[in-house]
Amino acid sequence: MNQKEILERELTDPDKYYTYAKEIILDYIKTPRTAEFPDLPSSAIAMQRKGKYVGVKSYFDAQNTYGVFVRSKYTVEFTVTDLKANIYKPVYVKIDDEIRGDWVDLD
Repeated sequence: MNQKEILERELTDPDKYYTYAKEIILDYIKTPRTAEFPDLPSSAIAMQRKGKYVGVKSYFDAQNTYGVFVRSKYTVEFTVTDLKANIYKPVYVKIDDEIRGDWVDLD
């Protein structure tokens, strides 16, 4: 891997990337106010970046429509247009078996 490829994959601000991922998930679930996510750093959170694309994989606990807390696994991919201005856009969201968008291969 050359220097450019290394820089293209560097997680320049993992805290922001994780915040974006959580915000995306909250937009897709029925009970966002009840959602609880693991804290960084955690072995339960995986992140990867390639250029403007960032992928985050983890889980959250939230109440379902019956008031029972349920753990759900998720994977999100999003593009980051401007990290300083917090401009990002989801391109792929998978929560358990529900998928929206198209996966972009980051390898």
